[in-house]
This record gives sequence, C-alpha cells and structure tokens, in this order.
Amino acid sequence: MTDLNKEVKEGAKEGDGAQEGKCGWCGHGGCHCGRRFWKWPFIIAAIVAVKGALVLFLWNALVPDLFHGPNITFVQAIELAVLAKVLVGFGGHHWGRHRGHRHHWKARWAALSPEEREKLRDQIRKRCGE
Repeated sequence: MTDLNKEVKEGAKEGDGAQEGKCGWCGHGGCHCGRRFWKWPFIIAAIVAVKGALVLFLWNALVPDLFHGPNITFVQAIELAVLAKVLVGFGGHHWGRHRGHRHHWKARWAALSPEEREKLRDQIRKRCGE
C-alpha cells in the first residue's frame, strides 16, 4: 500500500471527512496513481543513454574525419546532447498549431448529455488503470 493511501485511510479514521480507500490525487478508490511513477526514472535514464550513444557514435564517426576534431567520451556525448537541447529548445509551444482545439472540445463537452459525460468519465478512469 502506498504512503498516500495510508494517509487517506488514517484521515478517514480521524473523521475529517475523507473516505477510506480513496486516492488523494484522483479521488477514486483502487487506483494506481502512486504506482505508476516508479518507472519514470528508468525511462528517462534509458532515453538519456540512447541519445548519448547516438551522439557519441555520430560524432566519433563524422567529426574526426571531416573536421579533424577529437573523439569524445560517452559523458561528453551526453553533455553535448544536453547543450544542444538547451540551445535548440525543449519542444514547447508551437505557434500556429492546434488552434481552436480547446474551443472544439469545450463545445463537444457542452453538447453531451449528463449520462454521456458520466460514461466518458468512466471510460477515462478505466484507461487510467482504475
């Protein structure tokens, strides 16, 4: 049991209005919100390692022959990839793209009946692992 669920159960015992077994993030019982986040450090480490290996391979294959530059180490390749990301950007807002999507979805939501809204909420909850 996650610490968050323990806190929620303790709160229910103290009588502060919390319901036993309810998640503090999404408010639903039996969800796995806290269990999903353990994977992220490993995913990020794998992405960094793959990008570093790619930069290392490309640099050491091209730069020494073309520009008579030095070979680099894996750590230097990761540093170079981070530097390139900082200089180029992190893929933030793309101006001119996706205009009107928010308005479109608000209009669709407003057109739904209460039963359809509840059905959609249930589908989203099922997709999120509850």
